[in-house]
Amino acid sequence: MNKVFVIGLSGNSYFLESDHLPKKGETIITSNFSEEVGGKGYNQAVILNSLGTDVFFLSSIGNDEGGEKCISDLRKRGINFDLIKKDDKTAFAYILKDKYGENIVTEYPGASLKLKVNDIIDYKERIEASDILSLQFEVPFSANLEAISIAKEKGVKIIINPAPYNSEYASLLQFADIITPNEGEARAIFNLDEDEDLELIASKMDELKIKEVIVTIGKNGALHFKDGIITKYETIKITPVDTTGAGDAFNAMLCYCLSNNYDIEKAIIYSNVCASLSTLYKGAINYKASLKEIEAILETLEESDD
Repeated sequence: MNKVFVIGLSGNSYFLESDHLPKKGETIITSNFSEEVGGKGYNQAVILNSLGTDVFFLSSIGNDEGGEKCISDLRKRGINFDLIKKDDKTAFAYILKDKYGENIVTEYPGASLKLKVNDIIDYKERIEASDILSLQFEVPFSANLEAISIAKEKGVKIIINPAPYNSEYASLLQFADIITPNEGEARAIFNLDEDEDLELIASKMDELKIKEVIVTIGKNGALHFKDGIITKYETIKITPVDTTGAGDAFNAMLCYCLSNNYDIEKAIIYSNVCASLSTLYKGAINYKASLKEIEAILETLEESDD
């Protein structure tokens, strides 16, 4: 079975729904409130598990009710994990969504920033035995660097989703086999203004020692950059209910595909569809990814093109 090791944040998300997202200085009244556990790494682990992947999730939590909610949820899902208890509050985020499914997120990382190098070393053998190491910028630089060092030693493929973006972590990107920023993160990494073409990334990769880039661009799909070649991948047209966690769905499917030796073109196509389908569900962990569903959709699209 394909093996993926995910390191990331575990916490609690509080969702507020309103007609529109607020402008500067505006106070708005929300129409609905809900909560769920999650985090970028957490969400990836959930989707990978639904795909039948042998996934292990490593994170840190506080010794509080929020942490216990995460433990209980992961146990119910049958996911292999270790949530190491630290002296801080379990991470939490407030997510404001509008009627179009778009969102803005404010996060308190809390205990996730207490993950230590020794916590990573304790799982050295499991990382070494994995096909993919999936990292985000949700845990300390030193923890990510230690995991990278272990993976590099054994030739484990490293995929970094540089979110939430932090320029102090930028030096880690040169060690990744693939990085998967969204458009905003890509512009920050490659120092591109809002009006500059994303295709300029191709000319900046060598300088930053970045090997391969997949930029997720929401409803417009994804852009792939490697060896000076730029390829755009469209995605299925869909009316989203909630875009929260779509990037996590993309990354989870990418890890699944590459750990099963799919070529990069097929992996991106599948990941695009997975991300789109995830937006039909409220929250970030209520979508259960199905390879059969994705393949059926792609087969239908191929038939309609003939």
